[in-house]
Order: sequence, then structure tokens, then C-alpha cells
Amino acid sequence: MAHANRSMVAAFGQLNVLTTLFMLVFAVLTFVVTGLASEAITFLEAHPAITVVASLVCLVVIFASSNTRSPEYYHWAEMGIVFASIGLMIASAFLAEFAAFVATYQPVTGGIISLVALVAAAITGR
Repeated sequence: MAHANRSMVAAFGQLNVLTTLFMLVFAVLTFVVTGLASEAITFLEAHPAITVVASLVCLVVIFASSNTRSPEYYHWAEMGIVFASIGLMIASAFLAEFAAFVATYQPVTGGIISLVALVAAAITGR
């Protein structure tokens, strides 16, 4: 049992992107099938700070695990996208006027904010 001494972090570090993606989809679908997704969504909608903090923690972990942790590796436009995504997440959660604007023009505004956040994650993870 040579693999018994490996840490859980090391085991997750050896997963490839496709496997990780399917694990994420499986976890989300399990919540949907068991009926826990609506409970989780209701809870997170009632406490937007949890969602924003969790998103920012994920972004920090992605950045910390990347090979380009120095600002010199990033173009100013890339840094702008990352900071814009952080601002959009915070504004969506805590500014009522901005949240109302986003809700009025859904799904377009939600899609744009999601796209900016995903691009920011890709930028920080390279």
C-alpha cells in the first residue's frame, strides 16, 4: 500500500482537468437529485456574503496554485479583468441598485458577469 502515505492534497493535485470537471458536475447533480440544491441556493441567497467570500477564496487559491504569482507576469488589462470581476461580484451581492439592474436584464447581465469571472479565473490560474 504505497499510496497510503500520500496526503489528500497531493492526491487532488494529480487529478487532471477533465476528471476534476466531471467530479464537480457529479457533485452538483447529486445536490439536485437529492433535493439539497434548492436548500443550498436558498441559504446562499439569504447570506450573500458567504457566496462572495467563497468566490474570492477560490480566486485566491487558483492564483496561489498557479505558476505566475508575480504581478510582472500579468498585463495591465488582465489585472483589470481580475479586479473588475471582484468588483462585479461584490456589487452584485451588496449594491441593491446594481443587483436590480442585473435582475432586470437577466440572463444577459448574469452571463456577462459569469463570463468576466470565468475569464478572471483563467487569467489567475495560468
